[in-house]
Amino acid sequence: MKAFSNDLRVRVIRAKSAGHSVKDIASHLQVSQRWIYTILKRYRETGKYEALPIPGAKRKLCEEDKTFKSSEQNREDESGFSTSMTRRYGRSLLGQRLYDYVPDTRVISMISALRISGPVSSLM
Repeated sequence: MKAFSNDLRVRVIRAKSAGHSVKDIASHLQVSQRWIYTILKRYRETGKYEALPIPGAKRKLCEEDKTFKSSEQNREDESGFSTSMTRRYGRSLLGQRLYDYVPDTRVISMISALRISGPVSSLM
């Protein structure tokens, strides 16, 4: 969701300074009363009305990421998975016992070399 424009924020502050009620401003500008109270409180405390930065914004690339352009360069990636999601109980006919094999539960790691064109080699 995008933040409201600074123009709208200025209009809210001017309307409140002119003596209009928060309820009237909210219905006229079609915004929530809670948002108006938040803007007015921030303006009172800091003198600023601009939108705050949105958390989780895209991070800037570091120098190492910027140099990863050539298809000759390799990157290593490690991932893993667990085989311990085997069911402990099964179904059998009434009055009969169920016997079945449960594979060894362990964690398997995989290391791969990657290029821009795709994976190069893998090791488990």
